[in-house]
Amino acid sequence: MNDYHYRSIFLSLATALVALVMGGCGSTGGYQNQPPPQQGPTGILTASPTTIAAGSSSTLSWTTTNAGSASVDNGVGGVSPVASGSVTVTPAATTTYTLTVIGINGENVTATATVTVSVPQLSVTISCPQLVQIGAQAAVIPPSSYVCKASASDGKGISFSASGAGITIDPSSGALTVTATDSDSDDEGNFPSVVITATAKSDGTTSASATVLVTDWFLAGLSGVKGVQIMTSKGTLVSAIPAIVGYWAFFAPDHLSFGVLSADYSSFAIYALTITSTNGNVSVGATKTGTITIASDFNGVADPAYSPDGSQITFVGTINTTQAVYTVPVNGSTAEKQLFTETVSTSAGSLISFPNFSADEQLILFENVTISNGQIEAQIWKMNSSDGSDQTALSLPTGSISPFPTLDGKYLVFQGSHGIYRADIGANFVLSNIQPIVTQVAGGQTPILATISPDGAEIMYQMIDSGSSWFVWTANTEGTANPTQITPSSGQLLPMSWE
Repeated sequence: MNDYHYRSIFLSLATALVALVMGGCGSTGGYQNQPPPQQGPTGILTASPTTIAAGSSSTLSWTTTNAGSASVDNGVGGVSPVASGSVTVTPAATTTYTLTVIGINGENVTATATVTVSVPQLSVTISCPQLVQIGAQAAVIPPSSYVCKASASDGKGISFSASGAGITIDPSSGALTVTATDSDSDDEGNFPSVVITATAKSDGTTSASATVLVTDWFLAGLSGVKGVQIMTSKGTLVSAIPAIVGYWAFFAPDHLSFGVLSADYSSFAIYALTITSTNGNVSVGATKTGTITIASDFNGVADPAYSPDGSQITFVGTINTTQAVYTVPVNGSTAEKQLFTETVSTSAGSLISFPNFSADEQLILFENVTISNGQIEAQIWKMNSSDGSDQTALSLPTGSISPFPTLDGKYLVFQGSHGIYRADIGANFVLSNIQPIVTQVAGGQTPILATISPDGAEIMYQMIDSGSSWFVWTANTEGTANPTQITPSSGQLLPMSWE
């Protein structure tokens, strides 16, 4: 057999082998019905947010693959065979949720997500006025100054209660009513403090408390001594504040702040009382909160007083030879407003003094001195507080000065020729039934009216003794009780403001 014959046989065998291999890999080959390998099911469960407050909600979200069905425990529900989904949950306590995924081939996988429920501890907060003035009722003092405010962290409300004599409180609104009278104080004029408690309605036990002081303090200065003195109505020193130097200090109606006329007559400084209590010992100071600048060309400023709502100050200002009653807002939003005006006479001295608002703030009462034929005549006038119109002398005896209308609108207390008197205030401020409160004593000494208490129940006045020393006394406005001397024998106290 020659080489050609062997080469032909080899080629035939190679061709057959290639055909066999190619036939096994073709579309009609023997491996085409074998299934691919199966992948197992998967599942992911997430929560957002993962920490919530009690009663709040979180969202559970899941995704699955190769799932025949899927479900989430704790009653949330399931999907079958949806690949993804979400649901909102509001658990009452910290909960771990489980996603169960059942694969197509029956295999199970699980995934978990935890929602932590944060239940904050119940708490109560309370704030009350630092102090209240005896006799100052809601009809006189702005109610916002005499209301305790409190809240519970769960927002389900609180109830108020008071412990101690002198104040009652509305259990729902927190409004305070002052029931203390001067007779409730001790020998030094101090009243017991009252504890106000706010309790959460949701459990009836969680509470917070605040202490309220009952006072009848007044402001005073000492002759020859700089600074402001805070005193009780029985002459006991509460606090000396020597850093405050001014011509005159005067309480705001809410008794929580006071104004001071600067020594150079250029401004009124406003101070808030700062009261701290440590182990039952009360410390009283003052913090400056603002300054009201007045015209720089005043020669003198005198007799400042707050309006009953505390929004304005009235005072007497002198510019060269002109004297006038002014008003200025406490917030300093506008300049002072000039009302009643007189020309100063060198022979008469001050012509206008002691402007004071009426209880309804519609009028300003003031002392006006006129000169006729060399004779000085003193009268009390009234005018509209808005613009100074309707300037009219009141029907009072000649020589009546220093008008102090009580804040309940019942009386006008004033200085007369022979003592201190009161008159009933009627409609349109018509006065009637003039009655003496205290009058001249043996030796011709006349009581000099200084100020009145916030509720109008008492007056404060000065008397001179045989040694030419001045002493401070109090008496009730009705004139039915014996007057009481409240200063020691030094005779140095100069009362400024009790209102």
